[in-house]
Amino acid sequence: MRLRFALACFLVALSLPASAHTVDINVGSDTVEAYYSNILGTSAEWSVGGLYNRDLHDDLIAGSLLAVGELGSDKLRSEIGVGGKLYYATLGNDDLVGVGLGGQWRVYPGKGPLGFSVYGFYVPEVLTAKDGKNLWEAGARVEFEIIERTANVYLGYRKVRVEMDSGQHDDLSSSVMVGMRFTF
Repeated sequence: MRLRFALACFLVALSLPASAHTVDINVGSDTVEAYYSNILGTSAEWSVGGLYNRDLHDDLIAGSLLAVGELGSDKLRSEIGVGGKLYYATLGNDDLVGVGLGGQWRVYPGKGPLGFSVYGFYVPEVLTAKDGKNLWEAGARVEFEIIERTANVYLGYRKVRVEMDSGQHDDLSSSVMVGMRFTF
């Protein structure tokens, strides 16, 4: 099922009008995460990707749709996005399907190459299906733009917590990560 979902997302990505493709990949002590995102029109961004935990042998697949915009001034550049994220997560023999609400914010003080970003999404029990009770993810990053608006490297921290109806719960990720983001 996961392979079919990933293939369907890839085919959808190929069929949409394209601009500002972004690939983001990062690794933590026991995880790897990768996302592909693209801009729709002038004020929306969609993404698809996932996270795999080598030690737990559990994973997460997600797709999001966010309303996005830029806030700027003479002193800083800022990007913000709010919206929803559809999740499919495994934890042992249990599966969670759910819709999370949240957003992200990235700021570059002084319009320089050093930036900071935070993000968070929460899936309440009322928006879950299958074996899931809730899920939340949050993270923060310190970013450095190698090429403005094109290539970034970053160091950050991410936590993804999943809880099932059975009472089983675990962190799919709770570690420092290092990554790269490319926009083309």
